[in-house]
Amino acid sequence: MKLSRVSIPYRAFGSSLKILVAAMFLFGGAFGEMSLSALFGAVIIFFAVVITSIGYSYLYWKNFDYFFEGDSLKISHGIIRKNEREIPVSRIQNADVKRNLIHRVLGIGVVSLETAGGNATEASLKYVDLEKSNEIKKKIREFKKASKKEDNEEVETEEDERELLYSIKDSELGLLGVTSVNSGLLFALFALIGFSAPSLTSTVEGSGVALYIAIATIFIVGLLLVTVSNFITTVSRFYDFKLYREKDTLEYERGLFNRAEGSIPLNKLQRLVITDNPLKRAVDRGSLSIETAGYTASSAQEMELAIPLAKNERINEFVEELEGPEDMHLESIPLRALRRYFTRYIILSTIITLGAVLWTGTFSYIIPLTFILASAAAAYLKWVHTGFLETENHLITRRGFWRRRTIIVPYYRTQNVIMSDTIFQQAWDLSTVTLDIAGTGIMSGDASAVDIDTRRARDLSKDLHEKFQASIDK
Repeated sequence: MKLSRVSIPYRAFGSSLKILVAAMFLFGGAFGEMSLSALFGAVIIFFAVVITSIGYSYLYWKNFDYFFEGDSLKISHGIIRKNEREIPVSRIQNADVKRNLIHRVLGIGVVSLETAGGNATEASLKYVDLEKSNEIKKKIREFKKASKKEDNEEVETEEDERELLYSIKDSELGLLGVTSVNSGLLFALFALIGFSAPSLTSTVEGSGVALYIAIATIFIVGLLLVTVSNFITTVSRFYDFKLYREKDTLEYERGLFNRAEGSIPLNKLQRLVITDNPLKRAVDRGSLSIETAGYTASSAQEMELAIPLAKNERINEFVEELEGPEDMHLESIPLRALRRYFTRYIILSTIITLGAVLWTGTFSYIIPLTFILASAAAAYLKWVHTGFLETENHLITRRGFWRRRTIIVPYYRTQNVIMSDTIFQQAWDLSTVTLDIAGTGIMSGDASAVDIDTRRARDLSKDLHEKFQASIDK
């Protein structure tokens, strides 16, 4: 099979445009001083580049072939050097199709093939006709069904039914845009204000405007711009989001300008993650993500949102349908963990206060008093939003206030059970029990029961290990 013929001019246009932009950036200031003959020569060179790009794109298309043979997908490509790749269909985990606005107008898309155990795209077909992209996904499903039959697995013979599980409403989409917080943009805003503080101070001096008013105004305007930008990007990304179920696979569609279609194989389910923040909790809503086996911590962006935003009751129902845990009432951690958090924040606040006093040479009782109140509030919020639950088949953990994550891990996906305690936890007789999940690391967000009583941690570690072993023997 061949790539779409439309990919020839599209690829050539993209290459030529990149060269033109680079030339304008490097030599844009010199164009106005060029003689007529020099300008004419530049135009000739550009057209030569365009013709070369078209020729290269044609040769790329001519030498690119992909086809199914046996139980593998074979890809052959290369102009000067011929390269051949063979991907076993059984290892293909996801076949995602992504189309931006131009792709949709041209009727093409990018098919990305993800394989189990990989942390990057195994193969990318740029650019395929939309009909062929659907045909690729269909053939992959057929190959997997055939392999199940060979393995004597039960495969239903009736025609597959695609069931719509979730579609986002306009009101939910708007609420998602309002309640989603992009921490990266907020960090950039604070960094910008911090870097511009010296120049801002010199500019404001003598203008009659108080410095704190100027900084507050800049912060409010910047926060407004960040909020509007985040709202637009979130709404455009999850516009017309739909989630379907076909046998043991979830399939999603989303996007206004960049339309994406992908699949989430439930037999590869690694863990479920319910995420919320103070804004989402205020309206009793959250988001549900699904991580499948094969994705590593370095590809966290691949953890797909199965439900971008819904009421917590609906999310709990969906979790129960997928994995079965009915009880979501978590066990609280000891009260002394609250005192530990408060002590940590007070020490940090004291260091900051002493540094400010040494820097400015002045001291005000308002500063330490404010830090004490803030430390107490921060410690309580951290403590009250931390917990865990040991069920018959899952470990459920919860951590975080600004971005609270409730992680649900089935025991059969566990690699190891780890009990640990730092020197600071030992002082409070506290420990952490972690389920080491296949494909991730201890620091990447595994299910961890943090700051629990050490005796309880030993019992929990023993129970989890026994349940983990029992799940393997099944």
